[in-house]
Amino acid sequence: MTYLQAKEKLHGFIDAADENTVMKLLQFVEHRDDSDMHYDEETMNILRERSAAYKSGNSRTYSVEESMDRMKNKRNYATPSGFC
Repeated sequence: MTYLQAKEKLHGFIDAADENTVMKLLQFVEHRDDSDMHYDEETMNILRERSAAYKSGNSRTYSVEESMDRMKNKRNYATPSGFC
């Protein structure tokens, strides 16, 4: 899709949208800031615990290949034979 096609599609969407949708879209566009990520305290605590475990060497890390193998093995285990 080209830039102009995308603009036309957005204009069509906005023209057909109800008031609530237009207001939400406007709020999203006006307040959007990719660098403004906020986590709640529970999530921050989990991230801190994981970070501390990693730094102390108490956390197991996996290479990309190991991760892919683990996912494949998990999928094959969970899927009835003949479906994979």
